[in-house]
Amino acid sequence: MFNLPSPAQCRPCFQNDGYVLVRDALQATKARALAGTAERITRSAAVSIDRRDQGAALAYSVVTGERIQRDARELFELYTSPDLLAWVRAVTNCATVARSRHVRSAVNINCLTRRGEEYPQHRDAVPYTALLFLSDVAADAGGEFVIDSAAGIRAAVRPRLGNLLLMDGSRCPHAVAPLRRDAWRLTMPMVFPQRVIQRPEGLDEYLYGASGSRLPRADASAS
Repeated sequence: MFNLPSPAQCRPCFQNDGYVLVRDALQATKARALAGTAERITRSAAVSIDRRDQGAALAYSVVTGERIQRDARELFELYTSPDLLAWVRAVTNCATVARSRHVRSAVNINCLTRRGEEYPQHRDAVPYTALLFLSDVAADAGGEFVIDSAAGIRAAVRPRLGNLLLMDGSRCPHAVAPLRRDAWRLTMPMVFPQRVIQRPEGLDEYLYGASGSRLPRADASAS
């Protein structure tokens, strides 16, 4: 399902920087088909989250894991791929890495569509996350994935369909830069904790909303 380089090739970069970017981790035809599936479920099931009135920068839409599992099986099967799990274990050199038991947060689709939407800088509660890019975003549109390496060197990764970024989000602060114009930006973060964890109280409500509204079709236009 994935076209991943050898773990031995990726491990030194991951150990040094805390992340590694794999270009064309999916074959182009497969990536386009999955992007279409992601767009379909996003238009029908995404919940809009906007915390800017609370003084935060968070503004995005999200499809949670249980909806992906139920309504987009081909995307959920990317997360449950044995090859991906084995690769993450080998690159991180951590044999206890597993899929998350919290399906809602284990795999999401994150969507930004409007100028000014962003995901503020943060560190994850636990490692590790594999971030699959499911759209191309033009350079003038913003929306770069911004990550600080373990050594504090900042990189801005422009979204490109089919690329995959594996990171230790607990070591590397990361964010999504604001969109500078309306655009269609889709990613699918997949969580691989190194041990069994408990979700911090209140985190799900903050990220996913208690009863958020769906993303209307008029709010998004594919680019």
